[in-house]
Amino acid sequence: MDDEKKDIGCTLCFLIFIKFRFLEMKDDAAIKFSNVKVSEGTLQQQLESVRSGRCDKLAWRGAEVREHFRMLFKNDGKFLLKIFPMLSDCVDYSAAASGCPLDGLFCEAIIVPPKKFRPIRMFKGQQYEDPQTVNLRRVLEASETLKAIVLVMRGENSAVLNELIATRTSGKTLSAKMHDAYIALQTNVNGIFDEELCKNNKDHIAGIKQILEKKQGLFRMNMMGKRVNYACRSVITPDPYLDIDEIGIPDIFARKLTFTEPVNVFNLQRLRQFVRNGPKNHPGANYVQLPNGKKQVLGDLSEDEKKRRVGLARQLAPADKEQLRYPYMVMRHLLNGDMLVMNRQPSLHKPSMLGHRARVLFGQRALRMNYAPCKAYNADFDGDEMNGHLVQSYQGQTEVREIVNVGSNLLVPKDATPLLGLIQDHVVSGVLLTLRSRFLNKEDFMHLILAAFGYHSSRIDLPPPTIWKPVKLWTGKQVISCIIKNCIPDGKPLINLDGKAKTPLSCWKMPGHNPPDFDMSESHVVFREGELLVGVFDKSHFGATQYGLIHCIFELYGHRVGVKVLSCFSRLFTTYLQLHGFTLGVADILVKKEANEKRKVAVLQSRTIGNEVVCNAFGLPADTPEEELRRVLASAYNNPRGDQINVKMLDFAMKQGISKYNDTINKSCVPEGLIRLFPQNALQMMIQSGAKGSAVNAIQISCALGQIELEGKRMAVTIAGRTLPSFPAFDSSPRAGGFIDQRFLTGINPQELFFHTMAGREGLIDTAVKTSRSGYLQRCIIKHLEGIKVHYDSTVRDHDGSVIQFRYGEDALDVCKSSFMNPKAIGVLCDNLTALEMSCKPEGANDRDFGVEDTEKHYKKIRKYRRKSLKKGMTAKKIYKSVFTEFADEHEGFDKEHLVKMWQELTLEERKEYKQRSYKPPPRPVDEKFNITSTLGALSEKTLDIINEAAGNDDDKLKRALMWKGMACLAEPGENVGLLAAQSIGEPSTQMTLNTFHFAGRGEMNVTLGIPRLREILMTQSKAIATPSAQIAVLSGTPRERIDAIKRELDRVYMKQVMKSYVLEEKINMSKNENWRRYVLRINILEPKRREVSARHLKNSSVIKTLEGRFIRNVSLAISKKYHEVVQYQQLQHRKLRSGNIAALSEIQKNIDKSVGLMGPDDGQSSDEEADGGREADAAEKRLHQRHLDEADYDGEEDERNQVQGEEEPEAEDVDKDDEKEMGNEEDGDEQAEGDGSPHKPIQINGNDSAQLDYDNRVKYVLGLSDMITAYNFDRKKSSWCEIVFQLQLRNKSKLDLATIVEREIEHFIVHQTHGIERCIEREETRDGQTVIFLQTQGINLDAFFRHSDVLDVNSVYSNDLNLVLNQYGIEACNRAIVSIDDTSDKMIMLKVSAKFLPTS
Repeated sequence: MDDEKKDIGCTLCFLIFIKFRFLEMKDDAAIKFSNVKVSEGTLQQQLESVRSGRCDKLAWRGAEVREHFRMLFKNDGKFLLKIFPMLSDCVDYSAAASGCPLDGLFCEAIIVPPKKFRPIRMFKGQQYEDPQTVNLRRVLEASETLKAIVLVMRGENSAVLNELIATRTSGKTLSAKMHDAYIALQTNVNGIFDEELCKNNKDHIAGIKQILEKKQGLFRMNMMGKRVNYACRSVITPDPYLDIDEIGIPDIFARKLTFTEPVNVFNLQRLRQFVRNGPKNHPGANYVQLPNGKKQVLGDLSEDEKKRRVGLARQLAPADKEQLRYPYMVMRHLLNGDMLVMNRQPSLHKPSMLGHRARVLFGQRALRMNYAPCKAYNADFDGDEMNGHLVQSYQGQTEVREIVNVGSNLLVPKDATPLLGLIQDHVVSGVLLTLRSRFLNKEDFMHLILAAFGYHSSRIDLPPPTIWKPVKLWTGKQVISCIIKNCIPDGKPLINLDGKAKTPLSCWKMPGHNPPDFDMSESHVVFREGELLVGVFDKSHFGATQYGLIHCIFELYGHRVGVKVLSCFSRLFTTYLQLHGFTLGVADILVKKEANEKRKVAVLQSRTIGNEVVCNAFGLPADTPEEELRRVLASAYNNPRGDQINVKMLDFAMKQGISKYNDTINKSCVPEGLIRLFPQNALQMMIQSGAKGSAVNAIQISCALGQIELEGKRMAVTIAGRTLPSFPAFDSSPRAGGFIDQRFLTGINPQELFFHTMAGREGLIDTAVKTSRSGYLQRCIIKHLEGIKVHYDSTVRDHDGSVIQFRYGEDALDVCKSSFMNPKAIGVLCDNLTALEMSCKPEGANDRDFGVEDTEKHYKKIRKYRRKSLKKGMTAKKIYKSVFTEFADEHEGFDKEHLVKMWQELTLEERKEYKQRSYKPPPRPVDEKFNITSTLGALSEKTLDIINEAAGNDDDKLKRALMWKGMACLAEPGENVGLLAAQSIGEPSTQMTLNTFHFAGRGEMNVTLGIPRLREILMTQSKAIATPSAQIAVLSGTPRERIDAIKRELDRVYMKQVMKSYVLEEKINMSKNENWRRYVLRINILEPKRREVSARHLKNSSVIKTLEGRFIRNVSLAISKKYHEVVQYQQLQHRKLRSGNIAALSEIQKNIDKSVGLMGPDDGQSSDEEADGGREADAAEKRLHQRHLDEADYDGEEDERNQVQGEEEPEAEDVDKDDEKEMGNEEDGDEQAEGDGSPHKPIQINGNDSAQLDYDNRVKYVLGLSDMITAYNFDRKKSSWCEIVFQLQLRNKSKLDLATIVEREIEHFIVHQTHGIERCIEREETRDGQTVIFLQTQGINLDAFFRHSDVLDVNSVYSNDLNLVLNQYGIEACNRAIVSIDDTSDKMIMLKVSAKFLPTS
């Protein structure tokens, strides 16, 4: 017994085991753990036993840990609740035990699901338990094992117990077995909740966490977005005769979908008829629910069932005040006019679910829908399916009819552009109908009008004919006018609109004449009092186009009128196209003979420019032989270090050279070179009117396919230098690079077809891959923003009440409602003043009752303050001046903390003096001083400026009408703007490209675009983005020499750009006294005039000094590193061989000799398992062998190699960074001074000015860089060469490949750079009518910009590194940087989102 106690280790622990009954089965519903009482004194005794040495260590079980937590909460509970506020919800102050919220971390009972959720499964005649049952059984087995051990410890010596303990536990003593059983219990309990926490779970049985989490979990896989009742799904087919907000439902669906309608006095007779009709006849009913809650099923068409239905129909009676009871409920069929919520997956944004009016169609099997809403669903009719959900309450039906309906969602919340519009054939028909020469007789005119008003039941007012004699004729424009006038309700003023057609002016040009003036031309669309006076009616006015006729009608008259007008147009254009006809023939793509000759000449010329472009791109003479050109191309494509800069420059030069010939080919054929011209040309009719296709389609058919690109580049070449096997190696012709001068009209060759299919395949792969990335991106954004909404105080808050914005979008205006409140479109509202007032001003409202005079008076104060500020020479922008800023300006040079401390020490009188000196604060904004929801004119300053400019100073009626419009545009409280922002960013991302890089400027600037850029901004928030860039404007009047000097300073110059050649000689000395291998490295420098333009400003002397300062050291370190690795590798192999037997030694040596020969193991591969240490190798040997293997260079592994070097050699990396920084901060300034004409300032070496070092000191410095350097010399007169001698001892049999090491260092070595910047390009933009020069850098260094603040506009700095902007300029500047993405180089991110959503996201 004494030995047993000693094995237990602690008597107190043993007592705890005796008291603990781990599991106790009460019933089938739960497994309970008995509560073990462990006092605070018990824990103290245990700790004292450890201190006194009575036991070696203390293993606490769950009960002891819980008691420790209770003691912790008892002593420091308030502090814990402050750190972990979520625990406050778990505090049970009424609990008798402790009231400790940390008790929730311990499990005393396991909830067992019922057996029906854990069914036994049969497979091939055998029964298999449910996985959850297996986990629960293991817990029970572990519990029984613990009970058996406790019983044995109490003295029961049963053979059954001993056998049970021996089979289920391990350990020599009972205490060890007890510990093992306890661990097994804990592990099995863990496995119930989380599979990953159960180490013994070899069967990989899912825990509760795995059952619920991720996409395969219960919530996302089985509950969210799955099939529901009262819904239908089928293929959609088009039906232009339906209203745009209607959905055609097959009668088979209508008989299955039911709506529960209570019986009342108004619908009694109708519902009785439905019950009599039964479930088979539409309209009918399927069920009747009696007042007692029982549901009666209406049977089939048999006579007995008919009599039963008749009797049941007679029983239907409405409730009255004398008999208060639950009413009869009739589950009737779906009827015309019922509202269904239609949905097409994926549901990427809010308009993916819209409310449609049902129209039951007999004899159909598919859902039918108008073309107009297709854009909202991103649907087409190539097999797409949609879901329909019949809303089951009158309240829901009303919400769908008024809020979710198609018309109320005309505009997409993303950017307030229309979603509803007619497409394709309707556009062609609209143009053909409204041509100036289109006349219709009475029969056709009446037929079109009646076809347009398909379900119209009121009187239609018809216009008089345009021509009376000899025959009454109406124009096509009168048909449009008639529809608009009859659709606008009586009492509403008719619309006035002055717009532009999609069809350009060039379409109306006659051969040999200039294009007509825009005014009163067919491209000028004018509506007056609802009458179409001039212009063709095309996509810009009834398509999904902003500020067109349909958009204006929705804005002025509401969604019901807009839906009615668009539905009439749909039926009208369909009917007219059936009368007129439309087809495309070969004559529409044929080219005139003269145009075809011009095309042939341009094609022949374009095939001969290959060599010329190569010479210009690489700066070679025009008479360079063909062999030399191929050699240059080979060196560019097969660059040893994988640098593609030269290839990019060649591609850009080739595109530039081809573009002029491509333009000549296109202009000669399309459109003037075609046999048929617009509007007789059907293809041009579709393209110019916006119906279908683009100019590219016509060009590829009739002119040439042009340059084929993959990922923004020309065709890639293989290692043999061919894009296809049929081309010569390194062929410089445009055709070999993917330029196709052939056309579809006359056919293309197999090579061109292959190139064309490559581009098509890229699009397919890009679409397939980006779907998952964009979907996950949207899911992440939605989950982060779904709690943000507008509150009743007009603030935007998160789910926890924290303020995101004090005004939604800074002006509190809804994106869709305020689409016309901008200078571009507000003129439409001014032209329709009466309609504007009727649409937004409450009837009978008095402007003065809403405080408009106070807001106008305050706005006048703001305008007066602005005028005074401008007179004082201040800018119109906001001036952020205060008393403290005045104090800070007077005390420049102090840091922020010291300034604040000094300010706090000032007296009130001293602060008053600064206050008098500071600028007078501007008046408070109008929307800040007044309540925007109840005060007329309490709008943002920007909105009031727009209103004042549009209305002028005298037109108060128009001004106040626009103020009512602004008040109606306020965002509604409860609007989930966070979700809208997430959808507005996520939905367009599905259309974005996956191409990571775009080559802007001269083809050498890498810019991350598409989804990768969006992920950088919204998801990763990486501090080191993939392609950082910055740009800054050059002040006007800056001389060209200064701009070039700044560009030279910011550009990076590599050693290969200034080096003529290098020679490496090897000598071996083997004697009794010394054995060495000596390498003589001679580097020849190019003369400045023979270098590239970007490297001519560097003098030879500065290049030589740079090589002395860093290049020679880098080469020495690389040689030394390689030399020591080879020596260590051979020593390891030698030790390994000596530890083996002689046979193994001879066999290994034989294999090594076969594989490496005289070169030793320097090639990095051995022939047997011993080379990598085998299974017995220790960690050091394996790591060294892996480093040896990592020396091999492979294309495409540069990124991984850089990461490995960054982890294994941080010190060396820091040295390189310091060198680059030193070079960027010191050398660049020197070279800039040289570029400006100032005397050269040599590079500093070890803090000593190199100008003061004579020849001996420079040689001495180089010799001191490394022990292996034995001699150094350089050209003292012209600095045209330098020579270094390396000497290595012959300690190994391997020969170092020094040429490869030197080549690698030369490829990577930078002679000149500004720290953080790789290259700088110049570009021009036109802003406010002036040409502005911008310098754009690959990489960022703001200090380099500020050094030239006299010629660079430092206030115009922009960077795509948002973290840099945040840290340097603050959160507001970072916000503006995100909003202004569209105006910068990131505009090719192709994301068009309202600026209101970007700050929210």
